[in-house]
Amino acid sequence: MELLKFNKLFHEQMGDLPDEAKRQFGRMYAAFLEGDTGKFSWDDIAPLSSDEVVERASLSPDDINLGESLMGQVAVLKLNGGLGTSMGCEGPKSLVPLSEKTTFLSLICDQIRYLRKRWQKPIPFVLMNSFNTDRETRDFLSDSIEFLAFQQHQFPRILAVTKGPFLPKDSKHAWNPPGHGDVYWSLLTSGVLDTLLSRGIKYVFISNSDNLGPDLDPGILGYMYRHELDFLMEMTPKTQMDIKGGTVVRYRDRLALLERSQLEEAHLKDFEDVAQFPYFNTNNIWVRLDSLKKLLLSGDLQLPLILNPKMIEGQAIIQLESAMGAAIGCFEKSAVMVVPRDRFLPVKHTSDLLVVQSDLITRHENGFLSFADEAEDKAYPLVKLGPDFYSVKQYQAHVLEAPSLKGLKSLVIEGDVVIGAGVSFSGDVVIHVPEGETLKLEHTCVDSNTVLDKAHSAN
Repeated sequence: MELLKFNKLFHEQMGDLPDEAKRQFGRMYAAFLEGDTGKFSWDDIAPLSSDEVVERASLSPDDINLGESLMGQVAVLKLNGGLGTSMGCEGPKSLVPLSEKTTFLSLICDQIRYLRKRWQKPIPFVLMNSFNTDRETRDFLSDSIEFLAFQQHQFPRILAVTKGPFLPKDSKHAWNPPGHGDVYWSLLTSGVLDTLLSRGIKYVFISNSDNLGPDLDPGILGYMYRHELDFLMEMTPKTQMDIKGGTVVRYRDRLALLERSQLEEAHLKDFEDVAQFPYFNTNNIWVRLDSLKKLLLSGDLQLPLILNPKMIEGQAIIQLESAMGAAIGCFEKSAVMVVPRDRFLPVKHTSDLLVVQSDLITRHENGFLSFADEAEDKAYPLVKLGPDFYSVKQYQAHVLEAPSLKGLKSLVIEGDVVIGAGVSFSGDVVIHVPEGETLKLEHTCVDSNTVLDKAHSAN
């Protein structure tokens, strides 16, 4: 099969990578050279109408019963390519400690074991790793659980000025994972797509490995089957924590995933307007596998380009990427479903770790997390922790015991604050400690009206 003819140096650099990876890079690189910025025209964007959005709460018992009968035909795939750098850690983000004995990945394994036991089916557990995470992930799992794994492709980084290959001192910096949109082609070229189909697997449920909320919902699966859908995206209502999250719109009469980075600066405030765009993409995606394979082989799965600028070794470079959810515009039968917020419980930063470890979230014996019954709004509060909490190690030194957050709306902490036993936050809380001073909180309730005095100080 003839390859796209793109820059010879890039072609040589990609060496033994699968032809499909070279084709995809070639297509995206050609678009980049032709001036494609990945930006959407604001005038061609329209919010979804109410009849284009299905509420999870509206599903019938028949949908649930039907989905339960299909549990032997669905796989669970976790996107596991990210590193823990946003939390000051090295290695796969899924190996960041959630508690003393638990990592994200060990919790996910608990969830998979529960699903297999509950449904009495060998539900396939699949991981898409990157070249940064593959070895450590496989070593961690070892013989602890049956799983399938494949590596997503890697793309050469591009010099922003010359548009040629970036050849850094450290050769590993020459490459970038091409975004989670690559999951579809990597499924195909790895052979995992055909493996799943040969086992009678018709659907795959995909989510991020740092999202600890989503169960394998039979109601959604049943709805998808009954309506003969090829693709379904889960969205959830925005809070102030989520105003930058991507959303689904009508773009030139087709469903499209709209990311903040795909807009000109003049329209960013409009994009963040919750009244116009009340939902955001959780990156929980359901896909019918035979439809996916057909689309891949026909060449009709073409995702919008995302240009991700970076500074590496003092040089401006560009990464060519794509988003998994953007495939919603490629399938004939796609849908959007609004789900409860606890199907999206991500841990991107230590501020999220504080929420997940608090009494706002219940960790069930089956490994799944949900909002506590007593939690008032069933929504993430706005939490901003300062530089003293940046890394997991720093966080652990400052949060000796997880506080109560059940009545919290927002929390901002700046400075050297140590949270000990018996602390609760409620309302809107702002704590600022001057440089060189330490504040230790224990056995205290801090709310919007609290004035912290020297009686609380560790000094």
